[in-house]
Amino acid sequence: MTTKQLKDLLTDMADEVQPTRVHERAVAQSKRIGRRNAILASITALLLTGSGLFGFSVLAHGMGNGGTEHQVADGELPTSDVNKLSGTYYQVSDPDGEPESVVSWQAGGDEVAEPLTAIDTEDQYYATGNVSPNGEYFSYMTSPSNDGGDPEVTDRIFVATFADNATGEVAQYSAAEDLCAEPVWAPDSKRLFVDRGSAGDGDRTGFVDVETSEFTSFPVENPCDAQVATNADGEDLVFSTEASGDSVEVYATNGSGERTATGAAKVMMESGRYITELVAVSPDGRFLCVSTESEPGSYTEDMSAGRYGYCDAIIDTGAKEEIEVSDNNGVLPTGSPSVFAIPGRLLLEGDDGKGNGIHLLYDYDGKLIDEASSPMGEESLPSAFVPD
Repeated sequence: MTTKQLKDLLTDMADEVQPTRVHERAVAQSKRIGRRNAILASITALLLTGSGLFGFSVLAHGMGNGGTEHQVADGELPTSDVNKLSGTYYQVSDPDGEPESVVSWQAGGDEVAEPLTAIDTEDQYYATGNVSPNGEYFSYMTSPSNDGGDPEVTDRIFVATFADNATGEVAQYSAAEDLCAEPVWAPDSKRLFVDRGSAGDGDRTGFVDVETSEFTSFPVENPCDAQVATNADGEDLVFSTEASGDSVEVYATNGSGERTATGAAKVMMESGRYITELVAVSPDGRFLCVSTESEPGSYTEDMSAGRYGYCDAIIDTGAKEEIEVSDNNGVLPTGSPSVFAIPGRLLLEGDDGKGNGIHLLYDYDGKLIDEASSPMGEESLPSAFVPD
């Protein structure tokens, strides 16, 4: 659908055209590029869904979609006394003709640093890299051996330290079949949840201690889009996705291997949208940030197909209320993997009205608290944020 067709359609259906969603820019710059073209078909439906204020939708329901329901405490929405964006943003960069790297900048700053650069052609920063919540480490995978790379460095999971650029192998994975989860950090920044592949030796999924490389089994059925949280009792929860017919559900698995449905699929389908990716989970496991489309069929369990790296709906699995965030500068904000980096606040990404990315700080009542410019311009789509 062209921009003109989209505007013509919206003009026919409303008195005036709604603001263009920042998704178009976000998708164009996302580090997960494999499925970006499919998003364009869903823009119209995304613009027309929701009620009340027209903006980023935070949908709150706790109903299961088959199976056992994932239970979290109800209670009020989180709050915080943080009223200013202050901290460091990180983004994985893949410039044409140059090595992949991690770049960083201060909120509102005008300088971009490059704390980490790939040292081997097999390093897969762009496709698999994640910054730890405390901003000390960077995890990534190397290319699979079945791609014809150097067997001495392929099929590895590495962790690099920003302070001294030291890099160490923490695990290996099997490339005999398609993986569906990149390494992701636990909220404590000490452990990495990894999918080693079903054809490898030992258990497929579990946590790796980044200091000792010790692997602790944590079985997760179908660990696609894995994200880690810690419940109120201090126990690990691993969230993952799985398709069932046209819908895609998000599940929570505990240390006993019990898997429960969050009800996310039903919430999205009630507003005419279908989940395509789980992008982020709040540290306590209450909130999910997901990418959606207006038509089913774009979800894939093949990690090599690429991912969006942004999300357009937050689902509260405890409360039963819907919150919407209004637009900023005429553009609807979007989320990224950094959306839950400040407890009690939402970190969203918008546009300054001139095509440049801008960082937005919201509360859970949909109120804009603060905003900060980004030196990345239209290339701004952060993958992590570490508060000062």
